[in-house]
Amino acid sequence: MKKFLIGAVIVIALLAGVGGLVIGGLAYKTAFENQAVTAVNVEVETDLSEVAGYTPDAEAGDTVVELQSELQGGNTKLMWETGKIQAGSRYDFDGTWTSLGGAVVYNPEAGAIKALQVVIVIESFNQYGSEHPAPGGMINVVIGKGTPPPTGFDPWFNVADHPNATFSANEFVAKADGVTTEFENAPEGWTHLIKGTFDLNGVEKALALPAVVAFDGDALTIETNFQISRAEFGVEPKSPLPGSTVDDIIDLTAAFTAKPDAGVEIGALSSQILDQNTKLVAQEKMIADLSNQLSIISETLSSLERKVASGVGPATTAVDVDSLAKTYTDEVKYPGKDAIPFEMVLVPGGDDVGPFYMAKHEVTWQMFYDWAYSSDIDANESSQLQAKNLRPSPLYEDCNQLKLGLGKRPALSMSRTTAEAFAKWVSEQTGKTYRIPTDAEWQHALKLGGGVPDTKEELFAQAVFIDNAEIQFDPPFLELTDIVGTKKPNALGIHDMIGNAAEWVVDTAADRVVRGGHFMLNADEFTAAWKGVEDQEIWNETYPQLPVSKFWYRDHYYQGIRLVADVQ
Repeated sequence: MKKFLIGAVIVIALLAGVGGLVIGGLAYKTAFENQAVTAVNVEVETDLSEVAGYTPDAEAGDTVVELQSELQGGNTKLMWETGKIQAGSRYDFDGTWTSLGGAVVYNPEAGAIKALQVVIVIESFNQYGSEHPAPGGMINVVIGKGTPPPTGFDPWFNVADHPNATFSANEFVAKADGVTTEFENAPEGWTHLIKGTFDLNGVEKALALPAVVAFDGDALTIETNFQISRAEFGVEPKSPLPGSTVDDIIDLTAAFTAKPDAGVEIGALSSQILDQNTKLVAQEKMIADLSNQLSIISETLSSLERKVASGVGPATTAVDVDSLAKTYTDEVKYPGKDAIPFEMVLVPGGDDVGPFYMAKHEVTWQMFYDWAYSSDIDANESSQLQAKNLRPSPLYEDCNQLKLGLGKRPALSMSRTTAEAFAKWVSEQTGKTYRIPTDAEWQHALKLGGGVPDTKEELFAQAVFIDNAEIQFDPPFLELTDIVGTKKPNALGIHDMIGNAAEWVVDTAADRVVRGGHFMLNADEFTAAWKGVEDQEIWNETYPQLPVSKFWYRDHYYQGIRLVADVQ
């Protein structure tokens, strides 16, 4: 393993495979502007007295600079890139560690570095780029937040037992002093070897990093490339998934520029990180609480508007249902692709709801995928829409939903925020207003359609559930959703209201609710009253970042979308 490094501004980029790649500052900045940063409430301690050969009694002219992640407002960047081969295709993954600390001691007059220590908070791992259809999946491979073997990947790092990794160096040898060793992926024109130890996963190894070291007045800059091998640090480079392998080697690139700051004291780093992350998590929770309260108010107003418009409620004129079309077909279209049609079925009104149209099928991945991954727009527009909750960030590969099949199977795992944003997009595409059904509308349609079958034979005919779901027999042995419309429709001609994917509804007060059951339920769990109530702590229990995603659920991935439209 080679090491990473350093001083006033460290940049470390891990690059996958053999050959390494230096990411330019502009590309790096743009990439991170489009991503949320991981917040990890972990204290980082730096103790230069542990660096062999260094004594706290600095010589005249020695300068001490504290290191802190640039993404926490500090002076240091620590980046990575790695990759994997899956189904014959190679995918590279880029990202960063967002929480780290450390210090460097150097003497600008003598042009010498005296000591260096960097502590990385492994769990603050964040990913920002990949060509893989589910780019977030490598986070779980790296920090062990994913499904463990035999159905998942071995993690790169043992976060539970060794949450931090520490690089310490006290020997800096100029290449001009007779260093002749050649290093793969060394930075061009490297000037020094930085020698020290890297403690990772409880394994300590001696490392020598080729680096470009330069002094400019009182500022120090260092740039280095290096590799780490997970096999050398106690993790076997294997994957149980057939045809899928994860790189054993990660190539890294580090660059750093530092100027002393007289106002920064060694030892203040841990409290700064702790305070910043605590405040961030508290702010995110406050924002989420306010968002939920506004959502409840908005739902109440929308419900009243719908009742007035549909003839249910005071001072309205009833809609003539007989004059309405029993069905109609609409479509969405992505650039360069064929239009995707979807059919709507009239649902007559009742005591509590007016007439409305309900989609014959649940929204499929075919209809949803390009929107969810923003393949129809550029990265800048996607980033802006994500900030407004109008497009989701990518979901995580190991959430299982992509393993359940795409195409005409129901789209899964999205939050209600994502479901409502998709309905808004469909409305913009078609010029007709589509939305998520209210709870009353959904239950009314279920009742008119015949309700939940009262025999197991009829349930088999209408619903996809655990007893009749398609099985993927290759590891990891998953039950699958079915292609929409495969099962028998209900009396209204609507498919899969029971089973397959559970479906989001609105007008449910403080709770966010899905209805209809899903493909992982047993036959005796299907009732008209069944509902799943969103629980962020349970539905995203193993989500690898804080704050957790507001667009997707990692642990509860059984819910999908069914669209409705008001009569006109």
